[in-house]
Amino acid sequence: MIKIFIVSLKKDTVRRKKISTILDDNNISYEFFDAVLGKELTDKQIGEISLHQVEKRHGRKLTKGEIGCTLSHLKVYSSIVGNKYPWACILEDDAILDERFTNFIKFFSYDEMNVASDLYLLGGQNGLLSEKWIGKSLFTRKVIGRQVFKKTIMSYSHVFRACGYLISYDMANDLISESDSGFFLADEWDFFHSKKIINNIYLADFVDHPIDLKDSNLEKERQAFRTGRGSKYPRVRWVYLKFKFYFFYFLSLIKKFGI
Repeated sequence: MIKIFIVSLKKDTVRRKKISTILDDNNISYEFFDAVLGKELTDKQIGEISLHQVEKRHGRKLTKGEIGCTLSHLKVYSSIVGNKYPWACILEDDAILDERFTNFIKFFSYDEMNVASDLYLLGGQNGLLSEKWIGKSLFTRKVIGRQVFKKTIMSYSHVFRACGYLISYDMANDLISESDSGFFLADEWDFFHSKKIINNIYLADFVDHPIDLKDSNLEKERQAFRTGRGSKYPRVRWVYLKFKFYFFYFLSLIKKFGI
């Protein structure tokens, strides 16, 4: 069975109880990983983190919650590398799980995982404005644990969240190395793709993120910046990117079928 890490603040006992009950009832083993509470980071600790490049990419200051989130996922990556897990499943404690996830874990096989540089998101796009802009291949998909993952196309900048994903030993190691060069957001998948840490992103939809964000300090902090990732004209940018996606998508069809 694949190693499962659940990133969770130690104080969030209600969330821990809810997700652990689902997994315990299905005899699925897991490990809680104590998350870093961003608001408790001191100015000195934040000052020791190289934030210039990531804040330049997003055109704004990072919130303490975002910094704590990334530090939490980096801690998990260190555990993956330290224990030499070939693949791991990382969940955040507010991920919404049902029998689709438990069956996925039960039927998961390492034989299905043949590209260490591919990222597999279990879902989490529900409720985001950007979800409708994610292009998915009609031809390239993978079946893992009896769940279908579709390859995303020319739309990495519209894929967000890290509430549930599969990551390889190699990718975890590469992300740790990248963090030595500069900080990043935990779900900065587009940036990781540009750095060639991620080759392809495959997306499924059997793990959801809560739609009601009243209990999520991180999501409330980020919501104001979600659209356009810092662009002054997010609507124009989205239309441009959608046109760009379809243009290159049809070019790929012409190349594939000789149309």
